Amino acid sequence: MDSRAARLVETATPDSAAGPSPRVRFGSILFADQQAREEEVPQPDYFVDLSLDQIIAGAIEGRDHYRLATFFHRPLSSLEDVGFRQAVVRDLQREEQHAAVSAFAAAMEQMRDKLAQADKHRHHLQKQASLIDAACAYCDGLVQFETDLNAHPPQSQGMNLWRTYLKAYLAAEPFQTMRARAHDVLDALAGVRFTIMIRDLHVRIDPFDGQADYGAMIAESYARFAQGGEGAFSFHAEGGAELNYIEGRILDEVARAFPDPFGALKSFVTDYGLHFYDDLVASFDREIQFYMAYLDWIAPLCEGGLAFCLPEVIEAKDVHADDCFDLSLARKLIGSSETVVPNSFRLEGRERIFIVSGPNQGGKTTFARQFGQLHHLACLGLPVPGRSARLHLFDRIFTHFERREIAASPNGKLQDELVRMHAILDAARPESIIIMNELFASTTFRDARMLSEKVTARLVELDLLCVWVSFIDGLSELSDTMVSMVSGVDPEDPTRRTYRVERREADGLAYARAIARKYGLTRQQIEERLKS
Repeated sequence: MDSRAARLVETATPDSAAGPSPRVRFGSILFADQQAREEEVPQPDYFVDLSLDQIIAGAIEGRDHYRLATFFHRPLSSLEDVGFRQAVVRDLQREEQHAAVSAFAAAMEQMRDKLAQADKHRHHLQKQASLIDAACAYCDGLVQFETDLNAHPPQSQGMNLWRTYLKAYLAAEPFQTMRARAHDVLDALAGVRFTIMIRDLHVRIDPFDGQADYGAMIAESYARFAQGGEGAFSFHAEGGAELNYIEGRILDEVARAFPDPFGALKSFVTDYGLHFYDDLVASFDREIQFYMAYLDWIAPLCEGGLAFCLPEVIEAKDVHADDCFDLSLARKLIGSSETVVPNSFRLEGRERIFIVSGPNQGGKTTFARQFGQLHHLACLGLPVPGRSARLHLFDRIFTHFERREIAASPNGKLQDELVRMHAILDAARPESIIIMNELFASTTFRDARMLSEKVTARLVELDLLCVWVSFIDGLSELSDTMVSMVSGVDPEDPTRRTYRVERREADGLAYARAIARKYGLTRQQIEERLKS
């Protein structure tokens, strides 16, 4: 359908005081400048290391036709865009707004199903019927959406721009004409009544003219032979999705017997064809699912008592998060006996780098992953796992995690680590984030310490945010920009991890002494046994 007339209607200021200024036209529900980005964005390199690939795959599952992955691959680069999206999220977190968008999406899904059926049908009349059903689902879905939005007005700039555009589009003559024609055709077809006369191999179709219902007469005649309802049998002949040859011929004869309604059907399909829907409506239908997919995916976690928040996103680097957690891990634990252990972090003043140490399997890598997850999701304009957060508007994220293919590399594991680390430090900028996990674990402690000091000097020079999971105690003492975080153990049972990562100085010996004490292997315990 040609909607240029509707699209040229300039929007007026919406009801909300926070709405856009006059003369702003709706173009996208994802970007404040209203310019949709159509190019496909590949999955960032850091997605696998941070388990963001699992998070996004889970969120968009079942919505393949929307092609949402590219939206999740593109973190925003401006605070204006972040704020624009967060306002839309607040609207969709309201039950009425969420229900309105869900109903609209269901209507558009019905439209697509009918279009798909039309594409598969072989009989031209069956194809035309599916097309007009699709058009009615589209028109009625939009009208109901406007009604729902008027009943519960949105607050965000994005949703108000859409609401104003939708109002102008629905009021324009092209849409009004299309909807009226579609319903007139369906009403006319619904009024078609005919009789079928079968004699030998001949079938005749006539308009219904008050003829007797012989089926009812026969049922009435044999009613006195009925023996009660308990043994009654029902017979239902199910037809397939496609008309068979006989059904198709009968439908052709019906169309010839009723030229006016079927002529109107053909005229409608000729005028509007397969593409009767507006481009901006189709774009909104796709883009709004970016929000809905994520909000629906985290809903079970919210219902389970885990906190999510819309973070403050800043260009500065004094970041913090309270009671945050690894989103991928939390989803995996749904329905299990295990609970999510939240952690908090804070950087202030000159602090830039977290040095995370502690026993293996104590939550160090999980802490590093969640730091990256929070920043990526925040820069998508989405809620992040945690009670409150202030996060950095980064330009790029770099990760250095151990990779399986490195072990088989002909260059050796250490050389591969050095090559990768050099590339990261060369490409990183002050607004970047680097997340490293067990760097230089393949070499001696002395060499690892020396190499780590050189990497530290470059990180401090770059003045960027970094999380560094390391087995080397004392790294945090190299610069006042570095903060020590330690994964804890139960003081009563040092073999049990608490998965709490706390801000304190590293002391690997304390963990070793606790293990030795548990198993009676401290020097004092050994001496006492020898004396006895």
